[in-house]
Amino acid sequence: MFKRLKLFFVKPTKLFRDYIEKPVWGLKLFIISLVIGLYTYGAKILGEDLYVEVMEEKAAAMTPEQAEALRSSIALMNSPVMNIVSAAAGAVFAIAIVLLVALVYMAFIRALKGSIKYKQILAVYTLAYMASVIGMVVRLAYMYFSGNLVYLNLNPTFKDVLLNNLDPFIIWQSILMVFGISIVSGISEKKSIIAVAGMWLATLAISFGSVMLAN
Repeated sequence: MFKRLKLFFVKPTKLFRDYIEKPVWGLKLFIISLVIGLYTYGAKILGEDLYVEVMEEKAAAMTPEQAEALRSSIALMNSPVMNIVSAAAGAVFAIAIVLLVALVYMAFIRALKGSIKYKQILAVYTLAYMASVIGMVVRLAYMYFSGNLVYLNLNPTFKDVLLNNLDPFIIWQSILMVFGISIVSGISEKKSIIAVAGMWLATLAISFGSVMLAN
């Protein structure tokens, strides 16, 4: 395990080559799910006061009846039970998203005349996702020790979404995906960049759409 962890940082291409014959993804998917669940739980705890502040701002713009109903839900949403439920939901949702994104990546790769199996792209994607997992741990630790909740934005703007998608850990993950797809599928790095860029743009568009619906 230590050897593979070291390779992830110094020579990830070696790990990707192993996936040509033996794609493994189960443990990595579990780690992704676990960390996202813990991040969701930690963010709920750290952002409790911030959530109350945002809800109070919304209540101020409502009718008295609506404001009262909203305020009555604040305690429930910040309760220990709801924190655990949110963490569990985040973990399960993460698994579903990883499985779906891997499927979309496979479609991109095959459209570019690459040859890859679902288990292979799942192995590549879950390994590359470790960069984002590291990023979540770093962000949560920073917010906990500094008290600066800079990464908790309950009312994101288009600029916030764009900056989130340009996060250094997301970029690291994307670079790993370029190399991983090229090595395992046999397509050129240029085509691999097209696949990864296409997925990045699709993710950005979905995020923008979420902001529009929220507003």
